[in-house]
Parts: sequence; C-alpha cells; structure tokens
Amino acid sequence: MNRVAAPYLELIRIAIQQIREYTPATAEEFRESLLLQDAVCMRFLEIGENLIRIRRLDDDAFVELAPASWHKIIGLRNVIAHGYEVIKPMRIWLFIDDDLEEFASTIEAANPESGLPLADE
Repeated sequence: MNRVAAPYLELIRIAIQQIREYTPATAEEFRESLLLQDAVCMRFLEIGENLIRIRRLDDDAFVELAPASWHKIIGLRNVIAHGYEVIKPMRIWLFIDDDLEEFASTIEAANPESGLPLADE
C-alpha cells in the first residue's frame, strides 16, 4: 500500500483556516459563545483525527519526529472526543492564542509523503 500524508495535511490546513475564521477578537467573546467553542473544538477534533492518520503511516517515525504541538493536539482531540464535559474554553482559547500559528507553520513545513519533518534525511 502506498499511502501518503498529503491529503491529511490538506484537511488539517483547511481546519486551521476555519479556526482562524471562527475565532473572535477577544477571549471574552469566545468564552460567551458556546457556538464558537463548539465550532472550534470540532475543528481541533478533525485536526487530531488527521494527525492520528498520519501517525498510522509510520508510528515510530511519528513518535520520534513529530513536533510536540502535534502530540498536544492529539491529546486535545482525545479530551474532546472522550470527555467533552471537562473541556475548559479558556484553555482552548489559550491554545489558539499562543500555539495555533506555530502549529500551522509545522504543518506547512511537513513532508507531503510522510507528513513529518526530516523524514527524508
């Protein structure tokens, strides 16, 4: 089987753009809107699912080479999927505010074949 990460990376890029579009200007607006929280969490769930699909291409390489933010989003996906009642909206906001752009840059730099940085070196 010749599976590549490119389709998963593209779905992640789309989800990142949607998060950017959904995210309000202030933390207060985010905290007050359950609709925005749900929309953003759904996109993080989608990103986490696609990262898991990339991990399945080569689990050992993923563990070794994937940036920490990728593991963090998979963990966030697990919380959203299995423990929605414990999600703290302001933690989601902090990830958007502090980590989303750095995460997005790692996705842009990923190898479309493996999905991972440094995979061909």
